[in-house]
Amino acid sequence: MAKDWKSKMEGLDGAVTGHKNIWATTIQTVAPSLDFCYGRGWGLPLGYTLLLAGLPKAGKSVVSKLMAAGVHRDYPDGCVIAFNTEFREEGQMDERAQKLYGIDEKRYQGIEANSPEIVFDQIEKKINAMCVDGFPLKLVILDSLNGVQGRRDMNADTIMTQQMGDRAATLKAGLLRILPIQRRHGFSVVLTSHVTPEMDQLEAKRNGKWKMGASVGCQHAAEFFMFVESSQNLADKADLLGKEFIDESVKDLFGKEGKGEVTGMKIKTTMKESSFGVKGRTGQFTFDYATGVINQHEETFLLGSRRGVILRPNQTTYVFKDQSYRGKEAMILALKNSSELQEEVLKELRERDLQGRLVAYDQVAAGEAAEPELEE
Repeated sequence: MAKDWKSKMEGLDGAVTGHKNIWATTIQTVAPSLDFCYGRGWGLPLGYTLLLAGLPKAGKSVVSKLMAAGVHRDYPDGCVIAFNTEFREEGQMDERAQKLYGIDEKRYQGIEANSPEIVFDQIEKKINAMCVDGFPLKLVILDSLNGVQGRRDMNADTIMTQQMGDRAATLKAGLLRILPIQRRHGFSVVLTSHVTPEMDQLEAKRNGKWKMGASVGCQHAAEFFMFVESSQNLADKADLLGKEFIDESVKDLFGKEGKGEVTGMKIKTTMKESSFGVKGRTGQFTFDYATGVINQHEETFLLGSRRGVILRPNQTTYVFKDQSYRGKEAMILALKNSSELQEEVLKELRERDLQGRLVAYDQVAAGEAAEPELEE
């Protein structure tokens, strides 16, 4: 009788003996186009890592805080720990900011530290022990990687001691050490990293005009790599119906009439790389400085019309299921005035995204189709 080699293989250390749908539990936000960037499950799967890269003040911290709020909205006991390596926690996460994002103070803990020992050792030891004891941790934020000091640099007795490659090696080792803890307890990690202009013209042509301020190794430590930028196009200074994000009731001190105060901005996100889904997907949401994310109906309109859920049989008509709207403005206002209509469109989008990928793989398994491309 042949030996049962499968059971022998399953007995090996580290053997994966079952498969789960990682998209069944994700961290989602109030910005549908941001969630759309992931594909399939529309969110960051619990237990996996997202790297947010972009210029300073582009919106990376905004995205990370929206994800913290998503944890508190969708997981009744879910907790979030945020390491602020730039020592801005008190200024960025006061009571007003928590209310703005929808963060529950009782399930959120900010930590100001740039020592790799306090960041990585604390996750590996203290936080790991808390999770073993039942701590319902869902998300760890490290904002930003650029603020973490190198191991050797911390022990240098003068700033004049050069430590080439020290910080990159420290970050790589730290992320590797917390990875098994992250997977074991199923909490996600969000990393942020500043980018700098690429000065090497050949590299700029090959890889784009920006390069990460943190090491490339950190990019490979994440399953999802998203680029975040503030939209600078003139059209993005206003909503889809032309209303600018300006408060004309207050003016600055200069110019003939003075300029009104800017009240918000549009933030664009691009999934540059993804280990589990499509790459190249883009999202754009509107962030109001006083009230948080607004105009989700515009995201819904753009997603629905560009993904074929909202149809346009002619130049003046928009159709969703059995409902017809005359003109772009009518469609947008219908979505704005009905949260139920928004949710119907988004539900259809999510189902098509998930089912389309699953059907494709089912056909491959049955020998009815070739392996589908992951890219759109």
